[in-house]
Amino acid sequence: MVIAKRTNATRAEVELLALRQQVYEKATNAVPTPNTDEVLRLRDGQEEIAMPIANVCYVEADNHHVIIHTLEGKRHRQYGSMKEYTKRLEKHGFLPTHRSYTVAVRHIEKLVPEFVVLRTDGKYEKKIPLSKGNTPLIKKAWWAIHEV
Repeated sequence: MVIAKRTNATRAEVELLALRQQVYEKATNAVPTPNTDEVLRLRDGQEEIAMPIANVCYVEADNHHVIIHTLEGKRHRQYGSMKEYTKRLEKHGFLPTHRSYTVAVRHIEKLVPEFVVLRTDGKYEKKIPLSKGNTPLIKKAWWAIHEV
């Protein structure tokens, strides 16, 4: 019984170390800036629009949909999962701050305990929740692009 418990603890420790290594590798890589030609294809009623990824500020979960927020303050509700959009945008400098939010790291203005503050078109700041598990990854990525 003791051996079985120790084996499970060891497996958990190995999985935790592997997860930490993945987080570290993601955070230490330079956060890419999207090319102005790269777009996110969205549906708006019957129309399809090509949203430049550089204009996307953050993505928010909404049941079986996501809401894509732009720098101009526009919102585009799309069918899909947060996991799907996080995966699609991660190579463009987006990281999850919370299970319900993925943000463009280049648009983070401040890191506050439990929040990131985004700047949009200069008219307002938006506070986005920051979970404890995602804090180290966000901090490293944010400092990587804000080092002088």
